[in-house]
Amino acid sequence: MGCVSSTSDVAALELDELTNDERPNTVRRLVDEVDQAFAQDNWMFLGTREVLPKPYAGAALRHCNVLRREMDEARVEGREATVPVLARAHWETWLVGMYLVCAGEEA
Repeated sequence: MGCVSSTSDVAALELDELTNDERPNTVRRLVDEVDQAFAQDNWMFLGTREVLPKPYAGAALRHCNVLRREMDEARVEGREATVPVLARAHWETWLVGMYLVCAGEEA
């Protein structure tokens, strides 16, 4: 989708290669990188049928990142009941975003 650059150190990492101590920090770095990408004006678009799903899919990615950050903060703060609620919202947002990516114009 173009929101994380292909030269990104974070995007190139495989989560399976990370230790449990490295994962939260890596997720935070990825979330920050996506936030920076969405802060730029290059996400302005003309609403044609071909490109219309892409900004919405990008917004879903950013929302997934925000939810992931909130889940991490809730875990650290010991708010155990909050994590499943946020995880459900994250899952639903991811599914909708993937539908937009895969179905494109039909979505």
